[in-house]
Amino acid sequence: MSSIPNPLAQPQRPPGRPSPPPPRRTTDEVRQSLHVHLRKTATFIKFLDALVLLFAWWAGMLAIWLLACVIDHWLWPLPGWGRWAFWSLGVAGTLWWLGWQLSPLLLRRINPIYAAQRIEHVVPEFKNGLISWLELESLPQHGVPRGVIAALTYRAARFLGGQEPSSTVDTTPLIKLVGGVLLLLSGLAVYTMLSPKSVLVTGKRIALPWSSTAPPSRVQILQVLPGSIELTQGKPLAVEVEVKGLRRQEAVAVRFSTLDGQFKNRRSELIANTEGFRYVGDVRTAAEGIDQPLDYWIEAGDATSGPYRVTLSPLPSVVLKSVELQFPAYTGLAPRAVNGGKVEAVEGSRLRLKAEANQAMSRGRLEINPQVDAAGELVRADAFVEMAVNDRQLQAEWLLQLDAQRTNPTAVEYRIRGYNQRGDVNPRPITHQVSVQADLPPEVTLVGPESRIVRVRPQSRINLEVRASDPDYGLTKLSLAVSRNNISGRDIPLLNSQDEGQALRGRQVKTYSVDLARWHATVGDRYQLRAIAEDNRHEPLTGEPAPNTAESEALVLLVVGPDESPDVPDAPPPANDAASDPAKGTADNTAVGQPGNPATEGGSSEPRTAPDDSAQSAPQADPKEPAAGQQASGAGGDRSSPSSDPGQSG
Repeated sequence: MSSIPNPLAQPQRPPGRPSPPPPRRTTDEVRQSLHVHLRKTATFIKFLDALVLLFAWWAGMLAIWLLACVIDHWLWPLPGWGRWAFWSLGVAGTLWWLGWQLSPLLLRRINPIYAAQRIEHVVPEFKNGLISWLELESLPQHGVPRGVIAALTYRAARFLGGQEPSSTVDTTPLIKLVGGVLLLLSGLAVYTMLSPKSVLVTGKRIALPWSSTAPPSRVQILQVLPGSIELTQGKPLAVEVEVKGLRRQEAVAVRFSTLDGQFKNRRSELIANTEGFRYVGDVRTAAEGIDQPLDYWIEAGDATSGPYRVTLSPLPSVVLKSVELQFPAYTGLAPRAVNGGKVEAVEGSRLRLKAEANQAMSRGRLEINPQVDAAGELVRADAFVEMAVNDRQLQAEWLLQLDAQRTNPTAVEYRIRGYNQRGDVNPRPITHQVSVQADLPPEVTLVGPESRIVRVRPQSRINLEVRASDPDYGLTKLSLAVSRNNISGRDIPLLNSQDEGQALRGRQVKTYSVDLARWHATVGDRYQLRAIAEDNRHEPLTGEPAPNTAESEALVLLVVGPDESPDVPDAPPPANDAASDPAKGTADNTAVGQPGNPATEGGSSEPRTAPDDSAQSAPQADPKEPAAGQQASGAGGDRSSPSSDPGQSG
């Protein structure tokens, strides 16, 4: 197609106005303008031919794509070799286009004679005049008269003068190819709208034949969760699928095969969460979950997605490595490591645990007295103790206490629960046992007859013996509580561990001399005496002293008159003033097994050992009262007498 005006047509002149004659150019100027025009035309031809080649390649690729869609959608799904065949066709065509078409065009120069030929194809009036002139110009000695050359030059200039290169070259091939590409694109767009199967999926399958892209289908599987995953052994695989285009009565299922071949193409249907769109379900190879690696596929209508690989990681497990007991400071016991078995410790002790897991853990905790259901799952626990976690190492410290009822011993169970990085826990952790024992109260005895009543005269002097011991960690205080006619008086201290520097262990025997005359006893008075002992127990939480207290059975001194017979005769008068001074009497330790105080009437000084706590003997009068502060002959402990009436309120 040419856009050059007819050179034979004469331009219309306005009537009555002669046109000015055009300026006359020399032959050389005309020659130069023709060469410039030919160079511009050559550049335009290169650009035009490049566009033609580009649209030709584009049309070829669209044709291959459309052909593949027709075959893949309606004839049969392209197998692997079919996908490779289309891919090879496209790659081979592209390489040929690049190597034999586009590259030479871009790398080489357009010959001016070829440009002149393209111009004469559009303007047949040249009748090879432009080519002839160009060939004569290229010959140094052509033998043609200069006038003929000048005529050819002016003739070519007359046809090309003032024209753009785009108007002197035929652009019909480009227009046709552009139309063909638009037609193919339109056809592909219409096919995409009308076809239930995706052209994009087919395009991906032939562009990437090595991929595992499933053939296009009417049903579209939009999303598969969790896809390929690493799962903890024994847990079920929870699958969630989103689909589109599913018809009624069509099911969505999971097909799976284990890598060891034990299960092959097993199917498990999913349950519709949202009918026709979202489906969920679990995959199991055992009752509890998956215990071996597998591949699985999703099948919905005519669509298949997969395979997806499921690998397994071992279940978390936690092993108790060491147990250390740190006892309360007041017990004086050194820390002790416990190697297996049941742990026994006094309340207030701290249990230090170290455990190790088979994989990195995110957190851990102790479950105290856990209650579980039939499946072994935790229902509730009395308490939880968080553990310090360092990669695979877990540590915890736990204060042992008795239960609310202070049951002795209190049986406590605990187990270690560990959580890995995915939140999985160790199943069925081992339950360990601890026996928390109470600090036992002290034992104290005020020696006396079985009847616990002693009749005395107002002037009687009686020697009392108190025996006390703490079965575990030691005594701190020992005192004598006295009441007169049901009116309490001041307690009489017999022992205080603060004076001794520490709690006293073992059996402690104390004696005390009661001088009823100093107590201003009168006939009819009733004195009730009790021995009170305290140990060195401390409160577990605060560490403050909270002693256990024990009280002996009461011993009653009944003051009788002369008309009744006393169980203890009257005391003789004191040897001197010092002996009768109760202010100088003291109470002191009497070690177990040392000679005791005289116990027979008449003042026999025969030594005796401290009797057992079960032995009960009545207090006797001391006929030979020693001087105050001086130990009696054969006595196992000092005697003392009150300086004032203990029956008076302090």
